[in-house]
Amino acid sequence: MLAAQDLVLEGRLHNFSVQQVAARAGVSHRTVYLHFSSRDAILEGLVDRALEETADAIPPYPERLEDLPAWVERAVPALIPYLPQVRAMDAVLQAVYQNRVPNQARRRDELFARLVAEAAPGLSEKERKAAAAGLRLWVSMRTLLELHTRYGLDEEEIILAVTRGARAQIEQILSQAPGQPKGSAK
Repeated sequence: MLAAQDLVLEGRLHNFSVQQVAARAGVSHRTVYLHFSSRDAILEGLVDRALEETADAIPPYPERLEDLPAWVERAVPALIPYLPQVRAMDAVLQAVYQNRVPNQARRRDELFARLVAEAAPGLSEKERKAAAAGLRLWVSMRTLLELHTRYGLDEEEIILAVTRGARAQIEQILSQAPGQPKGSAK
């Protein structure tokens, strides 16, 4: 898997073979075929591996919207070591699977929708949907990748950027809840 990941990260997502993966890994191509039936199966394995490893690393999600920034402070350091796997997974999902949304991501989306609905029950459906999507974007792996690779932020800077963004989003959600004075949070 590491050999395939390296090939993907080198930009060879569409032009590597099982034999090249085997050579890079220092094993026979027959050995690779014992575990993966095709090049596509290797790519699917990359995605599954990244999802499993990051899922194991992520601390339990908070039960309240207001606890999300503290969760970010624990989650980012746990996820930083997995950025190469996530970058490879992201490349595969975008190029091969047309941004298919893995089940784990769907469950996170549902959790964020629930947290927003509980924290600000008076928001309209459109407002809740937009708020949950914006909040989810702040704490997504793609955002961590972007902050790290495009902007060159280190772990501490990523935590700062994500927690500030999440806090601002949460404050906005709570201030828009009916019965709240504009500009104030619960």
